[in-house]
Amino acid sequence: MAASTDRASAGPGLPPAHDPQALSWLLRRAVRRYAPPVAQSLDAGGFDDLPQRGFWAVSALGQTEPGLSGRDLVARMGISKQAVSQLIETLVTMGYVTRRPAPDDRRRTLLQLTARGRSAARIIDRTVAETEAAMATALGRDRLRELHGALVDLDEA
Repeated sequence: MAASTDRASAGPGLPPAHDPQALSWLLRRAVRRYAPPVAQSLDAGGFDDLPQRGFWAVSALGQTEPGLSGRDLVARMGISKQAVSQLIETLVTMGYVTRRPAPDDRRRTLLQLTARGRSAARIIDRTVAETEAAMATALGRDRLRELHGALVDLDEA
């Protein structure tokens, strides 16, 4: 059953729909649908040392071949260069990521997943797909696709 957009409250503990902060709270809560199940799946798979920001870096690196540069990861994750540099160092130290010279430009460094990183990426991708399948069940595939499109439009605006 579709939720009414004109109801007084957006949900338990949220500001009413007319409150200017309601959307920001709803977006935050929607994003939080991912982290707990990903963390639980990684813990069960023996990757309990992977920091939460590492989830998204490992996932991004798992979707690219031959890898990403630190600059690419900054753009993909939308966090500062300093934060990405610290995260990369952590992931390298923990054995999830390696640094290699780019084949087309030896001055550039590419980040690539190790076998451990690829295993974690598979768990993350599977759990994200399961989470999105549950969201599609709750909203319907068309509404989830519309939400995705709206968020892409918002990101590009």
